[in-house]
Amino acid sequence: MTETPGSTGKVWWVGGFLVIAVLFVFTLFGLLQTGTAKARIASLLSELSSSEPGRKVVFEKLEGFLPFNMRMGRVTVSDAEGEWLFVEDLVFRWSPLGLLGGRFHVNEAGASRVRVERRPAAEEEKPRESSRPPDLLNIIRRLEIERLAVSEISLGKDVAGQAADFRLEGRLVK
Repeated sequence: MTETPGSTGKVWWVGGFLVIAVLFVFTLFGLLQTGTAKARIASLLSELSSSEPGRKVVFEKLEGFLPFNMRMGRVTVSDAEGEWLFVEDLVFRWSPLGLLGGRFHVNEAGASRVRVERRPAAEEEKPRESSRPPDLLNIIRRLEIERLAVSEISLGKDVAGQAADFRLEGRLVK
């Protein structure tokens, strides 16, 4: 096999580019695991979730091995009347490899505590545009949640007519 002039140089360029691309991805993945990055992601989630006027969502203390094994220390949702939803020790563990086969596989989803003090303040109804799920959802043919658990669910009197406490455990396969 004979080499054409310059073909060896092209192979080195392509190989070098691939090595740099892989190093870049691993560096980004490593940076994602730092406390600073996790704090920034929690802040960004809070900003994006609080986009509607009068609603404030706060995500605090994102931990774990992102994006596969995540924990959120606390999530609160408030409106003009104050905090109405509180979630503590939120956990989400999943396996992205299942997506290759059209399967969304969640090992564990849940929280240690969910408290709903009251219903959110009534907002002015806006006409909604008809929507459809993102195209990404069309490739998921199977949803599996191995463990779905909330140790304590507390509903305030304004939500259920009287204060009520529940517990949730289950799994979902669809």
